[in-house]
Amino acid sequence: MRRFRSTAEHKIIQSMSQKEKKLENTMVKDFFGVMKSQLLCAERFESQKAPL
Repeated sequence: MRRFRSTAEHKIIQSMSQKEKKLENTMVKDFFGVMKSQLLCAERFESQKAPL
């Protein structure tokens, strides 16, 4: 109950996704994976440590 109050006080909304929605989660992860790879491929970095 304490955890619920803490999230409510900070106005944090927990995910209400159902366990049966695995396909939906997979599609979202794939989308963001492609988006991230395309954004990083467009950037040129001077070294491997530059983006960090």
